Amino acid sequence: MATNSAFQWYDKGVKNLNFAGVLTSTLKVALVYSTYVPDKVNDEFFDVDVSLDELITLNGYTTGGIELITKTVTIGLSPGEWRFGSDQPIWTIAGGDVTARYWVLYDDTPVSNKPLVGYGLLDDTNIDVTTLDGFLLTIGIPATGWFSTTKTDG
Repeated sequence: MATNSAFQWYDKGVKNLNFAGVLTSTLKVALVYSTYVPDKVNDEFFDVDVSLDELITLNGYTTGGIELITKTVTIGLSPGEWRFGSDQPIWTIAGGDVTARYWVLYDDTPVSNKPLVGYGLLDDTNIDVTTLDGFLLTIGIPATGWFSTTKTDG
């Protein structure tokens, strides 16, 4: 199953993301249960605000999520714009089904206080998504990347 939900910034994600080191940071995507309700204003750290609602290691999912390996920064269409892209996170589900509601992008580089960047639903209708044993769970990355930013002077 492939998903392509809209990227939602955590308000503090913009502040905490190391834009200069985005290509060298250990960025991961984790899956969480429906018990997690994103608080885009107040949630700041994966290990503080999200990890208790993360899926456990089971059936092809490993706690902590999957690391983005092939990260790219490209210059966008407008002056000062750049886009962040990567490989698609893909889990091979084996040994049973996996059910989750959200994906969460975070920086796993620090030992603690791992900054949240953004999140999205696995299904735009805000329901749990079950990926059956033997199938792939893929987070689809838009052609424009995970997100884009525009540098403004002043």
